[in-house]
Amino acid sequence: VITTPNRFSLLNRMFRAYEKPAHLSLFSREELRDILKREGFEAEKWSFFPYTEESSEGSTHKWFYPVRKAMNLGLPNGLREQMAVVARKVK
Repeated sequence: VITTPNRFSLLNRMFRAYEKPAHLSLFSREELRDILKREGFEAEKWSFFPYTEESSEGSTHKWFYPVRKAMNLGLPNGLREQMAVVARKVK
């Protein structure tokens, strides 16, 4: 299981929320899929969700989570903030 911010999320595009130094590398779904494939893994399940208080220990902007959650409700997966993938090694 891998979780990472979505480089192409709407909020990241608007606010540059995931830039250095907090995050050294950012990935889109396609980029992460390509890396997994190159390393011999196959993605079995993708999930997309807003950045939440539970997934961001130490954040100083906790007041903004309800707004982020509401903004993510109507977005297509490719524009949501966080993504998780379950992948397995291909034999």
